[in-house]
Order: sequence, then C-alpha cells, then structure tokens
Amino acid sequence: MEFFAIPAITMGFIAIGIGLQILQKLTRIEQHLARVLPPVELSAAAKLLAADPRQKIAAIQTVRQETGLSLAEAKEAVETYIRGQQS
Repeated sequence: MEFFAIPAITMGFIAIGIGLQILQKLTRIEQHLARVLPPVELSAAAKLLAADPRQKIAAIQTVRQETGLSLAEAKEAVETYIRGQQS
C-alpha cells in the first residue's frame, strides 16, 4: 500500500500546482478586464483636439495627462471618440 501512497501524494501536489497556475492566469485576466472595460469620457479640450486630424497626437497627450492612462489606452480612447463622431 505504501508504494501507491507516494505517487498519489505527488499527483496531488501536481494538481495543486496546476490549479494555482490557472488561478494566477484568471487573476491577470480579471485585472486586464478591469482596466479595459470602463469607458473613458474625453474632456472638452481633448474632444476639440481630436476633432482636428492634425491634432490627434496632442489629443492623446491631453488624455494621458488628464487620466493617467497608458499611451495605448489613451490612443484607443481618442480613436474611439473619432470613430463615434464619424458615424
């Protein structure tokens, strides 16, 4: 009986390790979704800049300064606003 006890314990540790890896990945996904999902409302200044295609970079910079978003997030917010205005 002792011969089977050691592999069973080892398999239990492997299963726990895999479970922890899955839990860590799910936590990262939740954190990502929390950052991605909330919509960003552009300020009047950012909207004014975004209305002029030559001022798109300035609009992104303004959004970053006002909100603390990353470059990619601010760019996406400005581009989403522009797409909404074109519709």
